[in-house]
Amino acid sequence: NEGGLLHTERAVIGSTYAGGTLYQTGMLHQRGTWLARHTTMQGLFTLLGDGRGGWAGDMRFRGGSVFADGLYEGESADAVHAGGMGDISLANGTMNVGLHYDAGSSGPPVSASIDLESRLPLDLVYGDPTVHSGVTAPIARHPCRIELRNHRSANWQFFAVGVSPTGSLHTLTLHNAEAIICNVRAVEYDDEVSHPHR
Repeated sequence: NEGGLLHTERAVIGSTYAGGTLYQTGMLHQRGTWLARHTTMQGLFTLLGDGRGGWAGDMRFRGGSVFADGLYEGESADAVHAGGMGDISLANGTMNVGLHYDAGSSGPPVSASIDLESRLPLDLVYGDPTVHSGVTAPIARHPCRIELRNHRSANWQFFAVGVSPTGSLHTLTLHNAEAIICNVRAVEYDDEVSHPHR
């Protein structure tokens, strides 16, 4: 989705069966807005943008917006991955959330407490309070705003991206991390060349 408006209501979005097998596919929500109401994601993961640099280095594609009232986890569904600079609002649903923590941001040391409760619905807003409105669970320099209102993520995915030996110190406290997939993505450094590459 490279822009515009996608509206789904009382719908199932994602893959279908082929030869009795449900294959997982992806939706790249690079910009634009997705309005979802009573929508089930089946055999699908959604990635919003790709960090501050945009998808494939294109600054236009840094993440769209998702406003959902009733976005549900269907069969073989993965997560809504907050991987860019988008705005996510999930209410009254059960779709899994992938929180991509920007460990490569520059500046002074950062400390954050992140609640990954999977048994009960959450009511909170993650984001950088100097940038995003209504933040109740602050994460300094976090590019994406994530609002959960009576929303339960049964299986969290947590990504620390841009980790490097020369970056700022990040101290994270993960609460209620019972059903979580953790992933650390580092920036590689070439000893022969003085610039980082991924």
